[in-house]
Amino acid sequence: PEESEKKMRRREKNRVAAQRSRKKQTQKADKLHEEYECLEIENSSLKKEIGKLMDELKHLTEVLKDHEAICPLL
Repeated sequence: PEESEKKMRRREKNRVAAQRSRKKQTQKADKLHEEYECLEIENSSLKKEIGKLMDELKHLTEVLKDHEAICPLL
């Protein structure tokens, strides 16, 4: 009788520990997923910014080229 009580307590303790472990893993996975989504949004924003800067560089290069053609100092 005493042996089975110990066994039952051990099983219950193990079950609770397993639940806690699974909950912790789920929370970790959720946190990683949220971080992933934030990084995807940031990456998209940075790609847009790169595109805008490339367009600006292209425009300014053209302006400089046009200016060089008429500048008497060069």
